[in-house]
Amino acid sequence: NSNLDYFLTPSELKKGDQSIVLSANRRVKLGGMVKKDSFSIIENKAKFEVTDFEDSVEVIYEGLLPDLFKEGKGIVVLGKYNDGIFYADEVFAKHDENYMPPNLELNKLW
Repeated sequence: NSNLDYFLTPSELKKGDQSIVLSANRRVKLGGMVKKDSFSIIENKAKFEVTDFEDSVEVIYEGLLPDLFKEGKGIVVLGKYNDGIFYADEVFAKHDENYMPPNLELNKLW
């Protein structure tokens, strides 16, 4: 289906069957952690690496990063992989499974 986006880790993206991923310049979701000490801004573009602790992929993104974006935290980026660089159209920062919204008063819910 042409409306599907593949979800891959950096290792899968670099080592997998890229004929599927790269055919027709297909969009891909890349998930992992923002590699520590990899973030920089060059010419109004954010540059960082996404890692799965086995391999990493360089990501370039032009736009506002989400508030939860931090080195060492989970992330999903949507975009296209070309010549070893992932060009992101969207960036989704993830929180861990223990996340609780700030200022939530549980006693008001009961």
